[in-house]
Amino acid sequence: MAGARLILCDAPYDGGKVKILPNVPTAVVDPAGKFTIGGFDPGSWTVIYLPAGVDTAISNEIDISALEASDKNPLPLLVKVELGTTKPNEPRPWTKQFTLLKGHTFWSTGALMKIWNATARRGTQGPFFEIRRGRIFTQPFQDKGQIKLDAWSF
Repeated sequence: MAGARLILCDAPYDGGKVKILPNVPTAVVDPAGKFTIGGFDPGSWTVIYLPAGVDTAISNEIDISALEASDKNPLPLLVKVELGTTKPNEPRPWTKQFTLLKGHTFWSTGALMKIWNATARRGTQGPFFEIRRGRIFTQPFQDKGQIKLDAWSF
């Protein structure tokens, strides 16, 4: 992810929106994959990102409720099974706003399936969101602590 711009955000579980923090804590990933973000309180945050060379405006609040939607399951007899672990799923549109990148997986609930693990791109350039186990990925950020960011498919 060298050169990617990382943006620290709040992603409340019940809001369906990612909120950009005031004073927008950001960082650019160096060629070795390292970065530093400062100017925020310790807590549970999500990181959205733009690939190197992409410069697009990002609103202060991004509606991500579409990422929680379900779709028709091509294998409706499978229940409580992660789909896409043996053969990587190709990129696919998810509503009009998002694209799931290659390698995403779904959680089968019978007749329907939902995003389980994925990198989702909003629009044609981003930002990109990480989804783990059906939710926007958040992690605890400690004061002067280290974090590791893994993109599902970048």
